[in-house]
Amino acid sequence: MSKHGLPNYSWDTSVFIAWINEEKTAPLLAMELVSREIDAGKATLVVSALVIPEVLDAKMTSEQREKFNLFLQRSNVVVADVTVPIATKARQIRDRGLGETPKRKIKTPDATVLATAILFKCDALHSLRTMFVVVAMVAIIVAYHVNWIHQRHLLVARGWGPGGIGLLQFNKSNNLADTPNLLKLLGEDTYIFVQVWFQVPAEETIDRRFNEAEIAELRAIERSFPEAGVHGHLFHAPDSLVSAPQL
Repeated sequence: MSKHGLPNYSWDTSVFIAWINEEKTAPLLAMELVSREIDAGKATLVVSALVIPEVLDAKMTSEQREKFNLFLQRSNVVVADVTVPIATKARQIRDRGLGETPKRKIKTPDATVLATAILFKCDALHSLRTMFVVVAMVAIIVAYHVNWIHQRHLLVARGWGPGGIGLLQFNKSNNLADTPNLLKLLGEDTYIFVQVWFQVPAEETIDRRFNEAEIAELRAIERSFPEAGVHGHLFHAPDSLVSAPQL
């Protein structure tokens, strides 16, 4: 996981080349799902700087080159330089391969990409070099979305949150096209609005901005329900319900 609690993925050169060229033999749907997660800010991608010289300009069209360069410029795509710790870890990986029976000669770029993923604590390194990794890639993506659905269902069933923070009310949508990414394929409901009610002690005013705990609650709900409008309210009692000022 990244420091923000998001899934941390890493792609090697084989995935980038297949994704850029839209190779028919590659699992393009799985790649596109990861790409959408990154676009939506729901995952972080770690890319070894060694990938850049391996994806050759001479083999790309101007559109493909722009697609690749813009992808690397995303705020949640980390281009990792080859530092001394990464180089040392790569050497250890190559040494370990030579110590196996039979010996495995691991190329320096491959070992460096793997070392980068290890030191950045990536949840998965995606590669098309073996079918096993391709299958694992799809399984990880599906597992992430299943867990996401589980967290959504917990919020829908929760009622009041810990310490009386945030009573949730949900309004469903019949437009499945609004459902994020793989959630639609897994049969998840779509929501238009999520209303969040924060009860304020009688001695406090409700004519105020949300406090840090309330803002954190709203942001967490927005991440779980990106398709919905999330609205927060402050109240003293059910008969004095007043919306809070906008954030």
